[in-house]
Amino acid sequence: MTTNQAMRTSNQNDSDPDQDVVFEVRDLEVTFGTNRGESRVVRNVDFDIYRNETLGMVGESGSGKSMTSSALMNAVVSPGETSGEVTYYPPDGGEPISVLDLDEEELRKFRWGEVAMVFQGAMSSFNPVKKVRGHFRETLEDHNRDVEAGLDRARKILGDLYLDPDRVLDSYPYELSGGMKQRALVALALILEPEVLVMDEPTAALDLLMQRSIVSLLKELKAEYDLTIIFITHDLPLLTKLADRLVVMYAFDIVEIGSTEEILYDAAHPYTRSLLNATPDLNAPIEEMQSISGSKPDPVTNIPGCSYRPRCPMADESCAEAEPPMADRGNGHRTACFYHDDVSDEIPIPAMEAAEEGGEGE
Repeated sequence: MTTNQAMRTSNQNDSDPDQDVVFEVRDLEVTFGTNRGESRVVRNVDFDIYRNETLGMVGESGSGKSMTSSALMNAVVSPGETSGEVTYYPPDGGEPISVLDLDEEELRKFRWGEVAMVFQGAMSSFNPVKKVRGHFRETLEDHNRDVEAGLDRARKILGDLYLDPDRVLDSYPYELSGGMKQRALVALALILEPEVLVMDEPTAALDLLMQRSIVSLLKELKAEYDLTIIFITHDLPLLTKLADRLVVMYAFDIVEIGSTEEILYDAAHPYTRSLLNATPDLNAPIEEMQSISGSKPDPVTNIPGCSYRPRCPMADESCAEAEPPMADRGNGHRTACFYHDDVSDEIPIPAMEAAEEGGEGE
């Protein structure tokens, strides 16, 4: 890690000075003009992403996590407007890149060469009348890469994903199963050797067995190809098997961030704890599952004070008067709640308590 990076990380509340930052995000906002007024779908987001980590972003649908990931690549579609700072730090102390200031040609190179993205629904990402080989060839040609060397790399990556390379390359997308298409799309994203792989709900259309299989493969790929992975999903249990850290988003902003273990066993925001209680497979009896009451906020409406207040069982008058700042709980664990010290007593998580009791009895 360079001296500048060490100084930068040590000055951020959510950063570990021993970690190397690959993305630094400050005051990130994404807005859309509507006939009802300005719609703010990302609001003043601040966080760092460490090189070679897997960062999970979780929250209900419409919380802003996908739009945040698009903003990392300056890929918010018009008429959306992105503001703030997104800085990418190349490996080996390369010159920092201000992503939001890149022109179209620079962005084209950045989005595949430095950062690649895998979207939900592999079928919509492939041209159905072009064989998979053609997609790899087109990507390599568009970026002035050696096509034959690139196809050799494609074969290796496909093999690492437990696919028959020649069969996949010579197939049309519709000839492959959903899991095969998704793995082929991961291979395509890696063909230009990016540093960072952004995955936006990549397993949402797959069955449970295939989801778990792809998570296992991602762990292997991360080690094999020295990747930083950003994994966006509403499926919290899936992230616990993959992510090193979790970012919890609500109402278009981050409400909690910390290591996966800290979030699972010491969640300090009422929304995070409610999200855990609403998750169906955390070893709790089905009758102990608790849905989150109330409705998600409207991106056009500015709620005074804490955005979660209308749904929060702990909210009082102080929550309506001011927006809670991020509180530092140590070890890179931060949360935006006035009552983060009391939340474990007020909103217990039965599944976690049962797991802890079971562990003590062994």
